[in-house]
Amino acid sequence: MGATDTLFNLLADGDRRRILFSLCDTDSIHLPDAILPRGQARSRHPGGDHSGPTPEIGSGSDERARRQMEIQLRHRHLPKLQQAGVIEWDRDTGTVSRGPQFEEIEPVLHLLAANNGRFPDDLL
Repeated sequence: MGATDTLFNLLADGDRRRILFSLCDTDSIHLPDAILPRGQARSRHPGGDHSGPTPEIGSGSDERARRQMEIQLRHRHLPKLQQAGVIEWDRDTGTVSRGPQFEEIEPVLHLLAANNGRFPDDLL
């Protein structure tokens, strides 16, 4: 990856930051559930099927916001992160894992997380 401007461009969006910060804690995540605000993850049946929104969502506007976020992830954020080599993305399963360039940005992510109190509330 290399360029500082590219790094800051990748970190400029909150959804991309949440994806990258999540990958600091684990090797892979399932999207969009991994970055949804608490209470908005879809519940799952034991077989892994989506059963629809959890009762906490409740309103059509929440479901529309979720669909809009899924569209933004699929068509904007994930391709950008994948092109930079910081993630690998399985479109079929929605699984995102660390890419070959992730190690280059991981120290910056740890530095930001360690100093979270010095940044605006929406950094993480």
